[in-house]
Amino acid sequence: MSKTLAAAPLVALALLAACTPASHAENIQWTYDWNTRPILVHSDGESTGGVVLTNEPAHQHTNSFNTVIAYLWSFSSAQPAHPDRFTNEPYTLSVKITDGETHKSGTLSFAGKLSGTAWGFGFLPSGVLVKGETHLVNTFTSKLTQQIHLGHHLYTVTLGKFVNPDTSGGVIREGRIEAYIRTQHNPEPSTLVLCCVGAVVVGAGHWWRRGRASEI
Repeated sequence: MSKTLAAAPLVALALLAACTPASHAENIQWTYDWNTRPILVHSDGESTGGVVLTNEPAHQHTNSFNTVIAYLWSFSSAQPAHPDRFTNEPYTLSVKITDGETHKSGTLSFAGKLSGTAWGFGFLPSGVLVKGETHLVNTFTSKLTQQIHLGHHLYTVTLGKFVNPDTSGGVIREGRIEAYIRTQHNPEPSTLVLCCVGAVVVGAGHWWRRGRASEI
C-alpha cells in the first residue's frame, strides 16, 4: 500500500476535526437593540386604558446574559366594577444583534398578545397617579427560541419571564418582559459545508483507490 493511500483516512479525519466547533475561551463582544410595536397597547373598544411598552436603548455586552426586552406601564380611569379590558391585544418584539468581531447584523422577531383587566388610574412613567390594579395574561404567539448566525458566532434568543405591572398598595412596580440571549463560537455555515464535502471526497477517493488496488 502506498504512503498516499494510507494517509488518506488521516486527511479525512483532519478535515472533519476542522469542521467541528471548538471550545473557545475568548469573549464574544456584541450589541443588541430591542424594539416593540406598538409602543401603546390599547384596551378594548372606546375604553380609556392602555399598557405602554418601552423601547429600551441599544446595549453592548459580552457573552451570554438575561436581558429586559421592555418595561410595561399600565394606566386606566375605569372603576373597579367596570374595568378596562384587554382581549388578545397583539404586539411584536424584534431584536437587532450586531456581532462585534465582524460587524455583521441581523434581526429576530417575536410576537405575543395581552389579555386581562385594568382599573383606577394605574400608573404612568412619571409616577404621578398610582392607585389602581392591573391583571394581565401574556401569551407568546411565535416561537419562544430563535437563532441567528453572525460571522463565527451563533446567537440564540429565548423569550422568558413576563411580570405584570402593579400599583396595588400605592407602590409603583413596572412590569417587564425578559429574554435570555446565549452566545456560542461556531464556524460559518459555508466553511462547515466545504470542510464536510472535502472530507467526503477524500474518504471516497481513498476507498475507491483501495478497491482498485485489491483488484490488481
